[in-house]
Amino acid sequence: MLDLHTIYLRMSVLHTLYLTMLDLHTIYLRMSVLHTLYLTMLDLHTIYLRMSVLHTLYLTMLDLHTIYLRMSVLHTLYLTILDLHTLYLTMLLLHTLYLTMLDLDTLYLSMLDLHTLNLMLLDLHTIYLTMLELHTLYLTMLDLDTLYLTMLDLHTLYLAMLDLHTLYLTMLDLHTLYLTMLELHTLYLTMLELHTLYLTMLDLHTLYLTMLELHTLYLTMLDLHTLYLTMLDLHTLYLTMLDLHTLYLTMLDLHTLYLTMLDLHTLYLTMLDLHTLYLTMPDIHTPYA
Repeated sequence: MLDLHTIYLRMSVLHTLYLTMLDLHTIYLRMSVLHTLYLTMLDLHTIYLRMSVLHTLYLTMLDLHTIYLRMSVLHTLYLTILDLHTLYLTMLLLHTLYLTMLDLDTLYLSMLDLHTLNLMLLDLHTIYLTMLELHTLYLTMLDLDTLYLTMLDLHTLYLAMLDLHTLYLTMLDLHTLYLTMLELHTLYLTMLELHTLYLTMLDLHTLYLTMLELHTLYLTMLDLHTLYLTMLDLHTLYLTMLDLHTLYLTMLDLHTLYLTMLDLHTLYLTMLDLHTLYLTMPDIHTPYA
């Protein structure tokens, strides 16, 4: 039940191919060993599978525009109920990729050993995942505008139910980052080994975390305006339920700082070995150094 336009199967060992109820326009399968390919109920426009060993590819109920799978061993790719516009999967050994119920505009996955990526129920606008061994990334129920994940060994990143505007994660060994239920405006995490960062239920405006090995930072239920944490080995910092206006913590070995339920206007803590500072419910309008 299809109007067939162009299928090439060249120099491949075929094990299971289903082509059902679609107006097919262009499929190339070249120099590949095919194990399981389902193409069901879609108006197909362009799929190239070149020099790859294919193990399981499902493309179901979508208006497909452009998929390139080049020089890769594919293990499990699901593309379901989406209007696909541009997906590049290049020079990677793919292990599990789910793309479900989204209007995809631009996703690049290049030169990485992919282990688990879930992209569900989002209007995707620009994601770059480049030169990294990916271990667990969830992007769920968000209108994504700009996400760069570059040259890092990713261990656990959750981005859930947020209107994302600008997130850079660059050259870091990421261990646990939760970004939940917030409209994100500018977050830079650069050249650090991250151990535990929670950013929850806040409208984030400017947070820089640069060149530090982070051990425990909680930023919870606050409208954040300007926080710089630079060149410090951070051990325990709680910033809770405050309208933050300017906090600089620079070049210090921080051991325990609590800033709770205060309207902060300017606090400088510079070049000191801090062991325990509690500031609870004052209205600070004076710098401390």
